[in-house]
Amino acid sequence: MSKQRTRPLRPLITAIGVVLGLATIGAFAGSAGSAPQAGQEMPTPRSGPSVSGKLQEGETLSANGGQWLYADGLACNSRPAEPCNITWQWQRCNPQATSCGDIGGATNTSYVLTSADVGNRIRVVQTLTKRDCNAHGVDCRDVASPQVSAPTGLIAGKPVVIAVPANTQLPEITGTPMEEETLTASTGLWTGQQPISMSFQWYRCDRNGSNCVGIAGANAQTYKLTSADVGLTMRVTGTATNAGGSAFATSQQTPVVAAFGPTATRRSITIDRVALPHRLVIDETEFLPETIRSRRAFRMRIKVMDTRGFLIQGARVKALSVPFGLLADAPEVQTNSLGWATVTLTPTAKFELKTGRLFVFIRARKSTSETAKAPGVSVRDLVSVRVVAATRR
Repeated sequence: MSKQRTRPLRPLITAIGVVLGLATIGAFAGSAGSAPQAGQEMPTPRSGPSVSGKLQEGETLSANGGQWLYADGLACNSRPAEPCNITWQWQRCNPQATSCGDIGGATNTSYVLTSADVGNRIRVVQTLTKRDCNAHGVDCRDVASPQVSAPTGLIAGKPVVIAVPANTQLPEITGTPMEEETLTASTGLWTGQQPISMSFQWYRCDRNGSNCVGIAGANAQTYKLTSADVGLTMRVTGTATNAGGSAFATSQQTPVVAAFGPTATRRSITIDRVALPHRLVIDETEFLPETIRSRRAFRMRIKVMDTRGFLIQGARVKALSVPFGLLADAPEVQTNSLGWATVTLTPTAKFELKTGRLFVFIRARKSTSETAKAPGVSVRDLVSVRVVAATRR
């Protein structure tokens, strides 16, 4: 039997394995579904993003999307097989917008302005990332295409919040609650940032201080009471205003307003202030001397008031003897600011100097024209003075 030489199998098996391995790799490479198509088009930017919102600390800015288009006019992401990935990045720029840097964590479509942004400008970068491959479908890579918005205006700080004034003490009303008297309002006490200005409004209220109605034009710190206020009470509202706004506070009501009458500081009025139903009153008379002992001239003083108790200035006073002719005719005289008039009386030859009484008729009135306008505003009285006959020696 002849012997045959056998070859080792290892080299053959190795060669077959290499061939099979290359074939397998090629098959996988040609059939991989995840591989991008050759020659995918990159969209081009057409309009950049914009920023909207109030440029003030604490406010929110919004990024309005830019636009990428393919050559055929279709927008990015209109081809499902070719997805576009868009990301955002907010940037802070210096006041001149010559230097900008990313804001950490600000990668959403909105951004809340912080104190670090005050005095600076803000912009947003919109970046499109897309898979791009060469014509053979290999050598693929991610390509980023950014678009940048215009920088905003300067960011303002938070507005300074100024509190409106706060009242710590109500306004108060001083003065006599009487017709024609003047009331004065205090400002009350207020806290708050200065300057604080004050304004006022006066009100008429019922006797209990309720149902108040504003008085037209009564906006000063003082108010002169009128006949319309008689029988009512008064309140005043003080309004305090500063840069933060206005607040008001209202006083307590006054006592009920009385009709016009005398006060400690106003005891007299002029005769023209007397009209019906008020009348004149001869309040007091006196003779100087108190006893007539001769036919020499003597004086008589007459004090005139009205039924409200006012001393009357300017009343015309006339004095005559009763019976007529015992005293020389004396002209009318007028009362002074204290209501007194002084008449000089001179006995005539008809006057008998004997012990007894001399009767004098007194009349106080307005002037003729005033009496015609207000008839009845006058007064008459009859008084007497003691007469003592001279003693003969």
